[in-house]
Amino acid sequence: MDTLDPVLMNITAQNREAIQLENTGIGHSKGTIPDTLDAMAATVTDHLTAIHVPKADILGFSLGAMIAQMIATDYPQVVNKLILAGARSGSGPDDSQTAPDAGMGPSGEPDRQPTEDYMLYILIYPSKSSRDKGSI
Repeated sequence: MDTLDPVLMNITAQNREAIQLENTGIGHSKGTIPDTLDAMAATVTDHLTAIHVPKADILGFSLGAMIAQMIATDYPQVVNKLILAGARSGSGPDDSQTAPDAGMGPSGEPDRQPTEDYMLYILIYPSKSSRDKGSI
């Protein structure tokens, strides 16, 4: 997260204590990646319990946004506020769609930083009406 969007994390941490968590087996953490969103949500709430944080504002970005929704659903007692960023919408016939090849390209590796155009491309469907509403 700090590689993909350090500005977001730095702004967030200016006015509140911020805890960045890499789920088990992801990033620099050790272990086996949980195979369900429920298990990933449990890992987060277990971590909050271990560091004595009974309630938190939860910011989830991308996959983290899906995990944050599971936390809010399964562990509402730990959620003060829920913030979803870079979250994809559903996939029903009336839902907005993401470009089919949106997963291709730079994904925040230190030597391949995403551009604003790339971020708009992966987060906003490539139609004129969607692009006119999209901004970063």
